Amino acid sequence: MGQHRTAGTGEQTLEQIDDQSFEMIFLDVGLPDLDGRDLCRLLRKRRVKKPIIMPSEEISDANTILALNSDAGDCVTKPLKSDALLARVRAHQRQSEAAY
Repeated sequence: MGQHRTAGTGEQTLEQIDDQSFEMIFLDVGLPDLDGRDLCRLLRKRRVKKPIIMPSEEISDANTILALNSDAGDCVTKPLKSDALLARVRAHQRQSEAAY
């Protein structure tokens, strides 16, 4: 995989997202300034089409539904398990490549 960038807040994410030089977004549900699901909706309104995976410490059916309804592509439990996460990333990459 290529380079990565990090942002500590929703505002920083919005500032960095405009150049579209990314393949995928990992967007935490619990950001200090904004709910990650709200940020996901904002990104989709800005026409960000890349896959968004939302890690969360609490994955209940209700939280998963809220994340997916915010137009995230996936919701995963923290701590992240590397093999399962890599399989999900590859699946989203294949879907993204097929869409373009």
